[in-house]
Amino acid sequence: MPIEEIVEFDLGLDVVPLPNLHRDFQIESWLSHDTRSIFVDLRQCEEMETRYRFSLAHKVGHLLLHADLYRGSLLTSFEGWLAFHEGLDPILRDNMEWQARSLAGRILVPAAPLLKRAQQLLDRAKKRLPKKVSSEALFGSISIPLADVFRVHEEVVRIRLSGDRLGRRLRLE
Repeated sequence: MPIEEIVEFDLGLDVVPLPNLHRDFQIESWLSHDTRSIFVDLRQCEEMETRYRFSLAHKVGHLLLHADLYRGSLLTSFEGWLAFHEGLDPILRDNMEWQARSLAGRILVPAAPLLKRAQQLLDRAKKRLPKKVSSEALFGSISIPLADVFRVHEEVVRIRLSGDRLGRRLRLE
């Protein structure tokens, strides 16, 4: 999925690389209070493609799911955003982060193409593996090649197959 094009052209967001964002603040990216810009650590943009793509999708998740909270905050600075974020109820913040990560995985690794590619790889892998292998082991054997196809970290694929239960739709026998 072309997340960079979705961010820039479909959603009209600016991606603003910031040097040392992660080093100085332990933050990889953030969505501006006006929901018009995504600020991303410069090193991530330049050297960590799968992490960068996930960060963009994660912020799109926040935009789609939590835009009202951002817009209502009237934050005008990064420091204000940090204080706002830290001031959120920890359970609410954790839930929001889980929701945005979950949506990011769905944006980057849509179900239909994932299942089609996964079934092809599983059919080939089953010929090489013992008959009584667990579904988790099967998913593990195909996660890296699928991650390459979708340009994500292999953990995103594993979560989509196991955590999101898409793997139940595959023929494992």
